[in-house]
Amino acid sequence: MSGYYTDPNLRLENSDSVFTATRDLTNVIDCQNAPTLRDLGIKPMFVEIFVTEAFNNCTSITIDVRTDSTANLDTSETTHATRTILLAGLTLGRRYALPLPMGEQTYERFLGAEVTVTGTAPSTGRLHVCVVPAVQSYQDFADGSSIL
Repeated sequence: MSGYYTDPNLRLENSDSVFTATRDLTNVIDCQNAPTLRDLGIKPMFVEIFVTEAFNNCTSITIDVRTDSTANLDTSETTHATRTILLAGLTLGRRYALPLPMGEQTYERFLGAEVTVTGTAPSTGRLHVCVVPAVQSYQDFADGSSIL
């Protein structure tokens, strides 16, 4: 992930393991202790999804971003954003931005996400998922390209 910067305190997943089944992402963010997220719902924020290893076998994955009053997200979580990505879009280097709603949405203290795997369990497939205040842009060029 050369050249790809994210705040380590705002990471929900850092490609630690293959997504072989539906599961919560590795990290939950305490919005009270993350200064960037204190204005969640007031300022534009995004969940950025970066495919760091291509997926195989599955039909799709769905990412649900939610908040809850408890760190385990098990009491009365509220889903704020959802994105389904088909297998054809789960190739190495693909990036997706999932906007978090502003305005009337009520965000609770802890922010996390769950990935649901549809179809056959993949044997490959890793993600880097983080909360960002703005979507980063980049352009890929073929090796040996002249950039003028």
